[in-house]
Amino acid sequence: MAWFAALTLALVAPVAQTPTVTDHENDLFKKTIGAYLTRDSWATNALAYEHGHFFMVPLHAAFLMGQKDWQAQFEAHYRRLIQAPRSSLCPNPLSRLQYLYTATRFLALSADTGRESDINTKLRDYVTDEFVDRWLHQSAIAFGHAPFTGLKARLQYKMTMVNPPKSYYNAITDEDAFEFSGAADLLYVEKKTGEKNPQHEVLQDIVNNATSVYRERGTFTSDGGWLLDVGKWADHPDQQYAGNPEITPGMIAHKVDDITMDTSHFHRWGLLLTSLRNAYAEGSSDYKFYDKVRHGLAKQLLDVVLKKPDSAFPGYRTTNYMSGDNGVYRYGSNAELGSNKGYGPYELSGTFLMGWWTFLGDPGIRQVYANIAKSFPLPEDELRTYIGPTYSPAPRKSKTWYENGAAELLTSLAAKMPDL
Repeated sequence: MAWFAALTLALVAPVAQTPTVTDHENDLFKKTIGAYLTRDSWATNALAYEHGHFFMVPLHAAFLMGQKDWQAQFEAHYRRLIQAPRSSLCPNPLSRLQYLYTATRFLALSADTGRESDINTKLRDYVTDEFVDRWLHQSAIAFGHAPFTGLKARLQYKMTMVNPPKSYYNAITDEDAFEFSGAADLLYVEKKTGEKNPQHEVLQDIVNNATSVYRERGTFTSDGGWLLDVGKWADHPDQQYAGNPEITPGMIAHKVDDITMDTSHFHRWGLLLTSLRNAYAEGSSDYKFYDKVRHGLAKQLLDVVLKKPDSAFPGYRTTNYMSGDNGVYRYGSNAELGSNKGYGPYELSGTFLMGWWTFLGDPGIRQVYANIAKSFPLPEDELRTYIGPTYSPAPRKSKTWYENGAAELLTSLAAKMPDL
């Protein structure tokens, strides 16, 4: 009768409940994201870049946690977007693509949940035109080379360059990655809705190139982690002091030959890779490849990059580089910081609170977000590290996103985000 007992257990096993948004989270949303959604995020470089970060976790929560009011607010925002001519989009291509990636995610989540709207096709065509134009026609600046016509031409140059004068001349950038994953989302929409995108062939070309890039440039470590473009950033001005363990007077450059991208920029890759995985048929070799990469990236984060609270520091911290190196970042290379400032050890940790690492679907990562969400308001010593070289002691002229409710909302939602 063992089979009967097993059947009985299966029948009475509790059904997993979809997480819901709390009243407190809804209040935080109104004060932060809800207010941001009333602005024309696409119009300026700063807003597009900032909102491209802050929208993503609440956008996914809106759909995956059934928050219809939030869905409506995002829809109203994108309804205004498609009324704006593409010529009014912010001029910086990275900011533009990062922001438009929130729109492709809106479309992918709508398709995944069956949410229909009269703007879906219009928004699809609007963002498709931009991603295709960026791929084929728009000017694309390059390190050590005259601008290319389109990201595709630039990518082909990067992938065929041998012994570049500077290691980073052929590195894969975040702009490349947003182009890849926005196109992947549009193919996913096509797959879920059965409605072929009029520019399917170009989108497929973008995704095919993306997969070739990640297969060639990605590296699995001996411990099962995953890294991208190991050593490619060693010569970059932002990383030239990476071998210094702290900022000191008279510090001289000290590069690390196998350095990787910094953890602040790389926090987006958990979702970027998920978009690419989902563009492929489940069970296909490419789907399995991206799944393996996602697991490797989660392992790299949890085992190497992320540091738990201890007697020396009360909060969670991340090393400055995905390789686990924790040396100085962007010293003297950023005009906004000034010639004698940069990010010391762990001072890129605050980016973790944006919540994007939850999209890797790892329970351990979600538990970390749950622990952080319980710690608000953050103590001053944590704020000092999370804000980094631009930190100013309290009282501040205005509250940072760590203090105005945004970080609390993002970590709280990331703690219970359903799998994609």
